[in-house]
Amino acid sequence: MNRRTVFIFLISFISIFSLYGCRKAVFNNPESIASYVVESLLSGNYDNLKKYAIDDVSRNLDSATASAIFEKISIFKNMYIENLYVTEQSYDGTIKNVNFVMRNNQRKSIICITMVDDDGQWLYSNIQCK
Repeated sequence: MNRRTVFIFLISFISIFSLYGCRKAVFNNPESIASYVVESLLSGNYDNLKKYAIDDVSRNLDSATASAIFEKISIFKNMYIENLYVTEQSYDGTIKNVNFVMRNNQRKSIICITMVDDDGQWLYSNIQCK
């Protein structure tokens, strides 16, 4: 192969992997899915918020107005995640709380997301703002 072919191949390879790397990966673990839920809340993405909700929460989201949900969470828009920690809520490890310590210059708050293992898939069942 000549230099030009190698160069084109190399540029194509780098382009494909850089585009693939831009996609947000969500892994099936409580921390990853809870982070995805928080990002969906902060960005106002209603469809992504429903994607990892248990059935009851998903139905409640359908019956509630999305604007009311996002209005409540709007106080966190100018905050960043300072810390994340997980606490067990069940002895068998199927229910966990993922806590996000959110902070800006004046304020510190916590978003607690209760995660439930539903037949091998982690879904959230509750979101609390403290």
